[in-house]
Amino acid sequence: MHVMRDTQGHDDTGAIKVGVALSGNAYVAVQLRDTDDQPGRLLIMEPNKCNHGITICRECANSWEIDYLVEYFRTAGGRRLHEHIEADVAAASEPNDGDGVADTSEPLPE
Repeated sequence: MHVMRDTQGHDDTGAIKVGVALSGNAYVAVQLRDTDDQPGRLLIMEPNKCNHGITICRECANSWEIDYLVEYFRTAGGRRLHEHIEADVAAASEPNDGDGVADTSEPLPE
């Protein structure tokens, strides 16, 4: 687990403290599916610093979507996270020859 500095906004695991005002660039709103509970907030992290299950990143966002409605479009950070996820999906769907580099060339004529 990535240990963070305990700040006014979050604890050392990245859990946002109750009642703290954060910039919309820092978090994404989530709501447990099939409930009327108030939405919660998850701190957006880079994948190498994400405490998957406490914070959210583009690599673990899909797992959050199983139990939560991830409201990407409520905050600037959420919209940016969604853009990164979409770009990763698009890059993964591009054909390649197994070397991890997308093949953007035209097929050779026969």
